[in-house]
Amino acid sequence: MTKKNGEIRTHNYHDHSRVFALVSSVLTTKDLLENREVTYKTYKRLRLLGNDFSRMVSRAFTISDILLPIIRDKKRGVIVPVGLEEHHHPFLARTVRTRRVHGVQLISIHWLNKEGVLKLKKKVEL
Repeated sequence: MTKKNGEIRTHNYHDHSRVFALVSSVLTTKDLLENREVTYKTYKRLRLLGNDFSRMVSRAFTISDILLPIIRDKKRGVIVPVGLEEHHHPFLARTVRTRRVHGVQLISIHWLNKEGVLKLKKKVEL
């Protein structure tokens, strides 16, 4: 039996969409504006940027790509080979995992069942 070394995913993928829903509900516009690509000013000057909404969606999809194996497959981490201009994606993925929502830190995010329902465990503060 051969060992599976990875998988190719597209944006038309239900597990990815579930993680995307989580990412997009936790990240804020401020997070995305404070963590832009290094090339942002150059691309803006050359008029190569898309609209703000499509860039935010694209970045949330990339962050979902990073988090999917951690959440779905309970991996301890993932290797993310990125260039200098995209170093913020792993940082924002870590932000999603450690974000406090309504004053409660999400300490665990995992699949609840084979259908991929997300269950969030909350850290109880005394």
